[in-house]
Parts: sequence; C-alpha cells; structure tokens
Amino acid sequence: MRFGRFALFGRLKGVLKASEASGIVKQAFKALPFAILPFDPDALATRLVALSYSTKPEMFDGRLGKPPHPMATAAVSLAGGLTYEDYEFAETARQCVFLALGNVLIDASHNARRYGFGPLDARLLQLSELAYLEHEKKTSAATSAIVGSLGL
Repeated sequence: MRFGRFALFGRLKGVLKASEASGIVKQAFKALPFAILPFDPDALATRLVALSYSTKPEMFDGRLGKPPHPMATAAVSLAGGLTYEDYEFAETARQCVFLALGNVLIDASHNARRYGFGPLDARLLQLSELAYLEHEKKTSAATSAIVGSLGL
C-alpha cells in the first residue's frame, strides 16, 4: 500500500509540474506584443505541454529520475510547437510560438542560477535552442527571398 501512495504522489507531482509549464507557455504567449493572437493561448499552451509529456512520459513524470524544471518543459514544448501540424495551426501561429520560445530561452538563460537547472534541464534547453535556431534559419531564407523579389 505504501508503494501505491508514492506512485500517486509522483503522478500528482507530474500534473502540477505540467500545469506550471503550461502557465509559463501561456504567459509567454500573452507577453507577445499583439492585441489579438491567431489562437487561444490557454488551449495551445496546454496542448503543447501535453504533447511533450506524451512523447516521453517517464521523463516528465519523474520515473527516470528528477523531472525537468517547468521552464525547461515550457521551452521544449514551444520548440515542439515549431513543427506542430494541426489543421487550425496557421503559419502566423507558428511565428508566435517562435517568438514565445525566444522569450522563454532568454528568461531561462538570464535566470539559470535562480532556477537551479539540472543536467536534464540543460539538455532540454539546448535542444529547444537548436530548434529555435533551425526555425530562424529556415524562415530567414524565406524572408530574404521575399524581400529580394521586391527589389529591396
């Protein structure tokens, strides 16, 4: 019976961490300088974090060791959003995800000591940064092509 309580506590702790990560993503969306976002920030934040959790639940719920910091989870969830394919997910929404990810990565970098990131967090943040840079490179080429075609 004791084992059952610990398992339940672990799952509850995982749900709380997911909720905290989702809150970070929501705040990153709401901090964007747009009056209206092309999506529901609450729904998309929850969806992106849920998708991250579903890819490797044992990592996020702590079965493999200390679960990642919610800031690292938020970053990797937003990074996943850069490749998220959904019929309602327009390119403008993807660009908002890109901007939000940039802000989360800046915050994580500036406050790394305060957050006390561990090795798993560092790896997730590194993967998120790579996804950010890859997306930036891809969109930069497209933007340059458009600007070039206008003769600018």
